[in-house]
Amino acid sequence: MMSALLCDVTFACVRWCRRRRRLDLHQMTSEISTVIEEASKNVSIVFSQCSHHYRLLCFCYRQLGLVVN
Repeated sequence: MMSALLCDVTFACVRWCRRRRRLDLHQMTSEISTVIEEASKNVSIVFSQCSHHYRLLCFCYRQLGLVVN
């Protein structure tokens, strides 16, 4: 289940990164932060199970002004 959640977050990040120039930043931030909020409860577990997505997620978090602990 954690892997599926990570995939949801990753794809949301990718969609946001691809469309950020065409859509309002606040709108996309709101959309993706909802997904990230769900993942953040178990983010360390998610990252440990699927570490190859870590850099992508960190990049997206930084773009949203969030910090990955």
